[in-house]
Amino acid sequence: MDNSYKIATIINYCTTDYKFIGHCINEAKIFSDQVIVPVCDHFYDGTPEERELLEKTYRENSSDAQFCEYKYDRNLFDNLKFCAPDVYSRMVGFKETRDDIDFIIFIDVDEIIEGVRFKEFLAEFDFTDYNAINFSSYYYFREARFRAKKLENSALMVRKKVLSSGMLKRVIAHGQDRMGIISVVPEKRIKNIPGLDGNPMVHHYSWVRTKKEMIKKVQTFGHKSALDWASLIEKEFSHDFNGTDFLNGYEYEVVDPYITIGNGHHVNTHEITRSFIIPVLDYSPHSPYNIETLLKDLENIPGEVICIFNSIEVFDKLHNHPRIDKYCFNNLNAGVSRSWNIGINMAEGRSAFILNADIHIIPSAVEQLESYLYRLDKAVIVGPQGTHLDFKNLSIIKYFQKGTFNEPVQTHDVSGFLFAIHLERYLKHHLMFDVQFSPCFYEEWDMGLQIMQAGLACYAVPVNGFEHHWGASQDENLSINYFGRKITRKEIMSGNRERFVAKWLQSASKEKIVY
Repeated sequence: MDNSYKIATIINYCTTDYKFIGHCINEAKIFSDQVIVPVCDHFYDGTPEERELLEKTYRENSSDAQFCEYKYDRNLFDNLKFCAPDVYSRMVGFKETRDDIDFIIFIDVDEIIEGVRFKEFLAEFDFTDYNAINFSSYYYFREARFRAKKLENSALMVRKKVLSSGMLKRVIAHGQDRMGIISVVPEKRIKNIPGLDGNPMVHHYSWVRTKKEMIKKVQTFGHKSALDWASLIEKEFSHDFNGTDFLNGYEYEVVDPYITIGNGHHVNTHEITRSFIIPVLDYSPHSPYNIETLLKDLENIPGEVICIFNSIEVFDKLHNHPRIDKYCFNNLNAGVSRSWNIGINMAEGRSAFILNADIHIIPSAVEQLESYLYRLDKAVIVGPQGTHLDFKNLSIIKYFQKGTFNEPVQTHDVSGFLFAIHLERYLKHHLMFDVQFSPCFYEEWDMGLQIMQAGLACYAVPVNGFEHHWGASQDENLSINYFGRKITRKEIMSGNRERFVAKWLQSASKEKIVY
């Protein structure tokens, strides 16, 4: 359907769920016209919020979401039953929705909606037939890889004009939450709705926590007096996970995590779902950003960091940096293709991100690139910029630059300063960056043709959460020290052009390529 409807997503949040907030907002903003995060200045047990962490949350996410902090009313909250504080928070968010909003989605911050799939769902499913839709969700326990075999319901979508503050107050009075909201909304209502492919689009991580985090949760949430939580948690963590939870008795299976939960970057092997590969030659004198600013960016983005050092000066200063998990030191500059290949060979993630050292990136860009990588048909490489090429004339037909397109576009290549690789497909089809196009230039075009020849695809995708200033590669007077010998930009370009023509335009391989 042609979706011209405006959607607001309201996310309940407190700092015990800090590790989820970036993921939740980044996914929600893909399909939302307004993202609202109501926050109480106290936990639901009446203790003050962690102010420093709350302010950190605001600093990191206020550009992508509207935070609405409200005061804890002890006279009111001490008398609320069960889940009523959650609905009170949702009501605070409801009052902040814009006048042009048509539908509201109510979620908790530990419920991560797959943004790309949900946007596709909204484009195809006629949701305007309903006043309320409750979405099925996956449920997880202890770790993001332990997923229950039984599905639940969580995210709730409601037509705004059929809801009022008075209705929400009635739900609060009965101590209910979203099931109470859906019950007061007039028909038509539906539940248990999956994505277009029949699988849930929501991942519920409420109990994906360490022992310490679980204890903090049960001390402060709305169900704090329902059970002897401390004893249950102590018993649970007295042994390895045994395949069932103490809450519902669900049976679990082990899956690849949709997202990596947590802010620490040093992780156990089974938790490495993402690898960042960064070739490093110098401190990027042509740019306001460099390897140190990039490592700072990556502090709050989960994934292993692999640096390929191509000079002794930077290696000596940075190889012990706490954000670097693995490194390789080349005593001479090995060039772009070799550095990428080395990093890919060291990567243990499901996806590998190639980043220039002179790039600035925020978490949403990483999350969005990864979402597109796993959702687009036959995608093996996606990046925020790419081109349509005239290979026969060795020229660019159209360049898809940041901010100039709104939907994914299948391209002939992606720009090498930032892209993500689907490693399973990449390795299965024996792809590798051709080192004859070293130290730089033509390696992206060559990989694009390799991908097409393998029956796969690369895409430019509309991701904006990064900054990159073209520098050395655009310098007409560039001179590179490559394996101990100096080569000019002109020499590199002409030599690699000849190699590209010889490989693709003067051999039988060209017959296999659709230009």
